[in-house]
Amino acid sequence: MTAINYGPGAAATPLKAAASRAPRTRAGTTWLMAGIAALVFAAPIIFVVQNSGSSRVSFLFLHERRSVTLALLAVAAAGWVSILLLGAARI
Repeated sequence: MTAINYGPGAAATPLKAAASRAPRTRAGTTWLMAGIAALVFAAPIIFVVQNSGSSRVSFLFLHERRSVTLALLAVAAAGWVSILLLGAARI
């Protein structure tokens, strides 16, 4: 049977394992989130570049022939602006 140590040195053992890791900092977390954001934003850019053909675009009474890239970028910009406006209204 193993003896359990309840003495003053018992509490220091788990802390030594935790102290061996580098502490998480706000700067490190920011860099991690920036890397994830770069990957998330790279996917639509790659999609837009690969779909650069021409297409007929119709919206309400507007009918034009534009590149798919321009149409997708316009929709993405409109989405970003709407999110910014909703976020600003929330503040």
